[in-house]
Amino acid sequence: VGGIVEQTPAYFETLATEISANVSVPVYLAEHLARPILAQCAAAFDPVMELKGNSRTTCPLCGNEPLMALLSDEGEGKRLLHSSLCHTRWEFPRMTCCFCRNEQEGGMRYLHYEGDDVYRANVCDACKRYLKCIDERNCGGRTVVLQVEALVTANLDEMALERDYLRTAG
Repeated sequence: VGGIVEQTPAYFETLATEISANVSVPVYLAEHLARPILAQCAAAFDPVMELKGNSRTTCPLCGNEPLMALLSDEGEGKRLLHSSLCHTRWEFPRMTCCFCRNEQEGGMRYLHYEGDDVYRANVCDACKRYLKCIDERNCGGRTVVLQVEALVTANLDEMALERDYLRTAG
């Protein structure tokens, strides 16, 4: 668990060599073994960590990058980032890149399919990364499970990758 939380590649490379496997195998296993433990830790905190004035680009609990963003149906669509590892949500400014903190006018935009007001990919022209986002205000009151939404939005991954943006954690 420590290796995946600290994201130490040397640990996983050594382990992969020992078991004669690709390095992605122990990383995958560690992530899936750590998720229930970290989710329990996250449950001990508020469902949404409010960090006003101290917005973090990584999860305040596990240190992982966000899997997706959610524009909340509360608070005029405040943007919540969602950890791919422990499922913690934390608030982050909407017009700021959650990877490089770019705030330049025109440097942040989003990709979407015409007529789709629920799903988008927020892209940053400064660091060339993207983060998928779901607008909960346009979901018709249905329950949003971001881990499922991340899979449903594979078409946005394709759209962003075709434009040379890099994918986030997950």
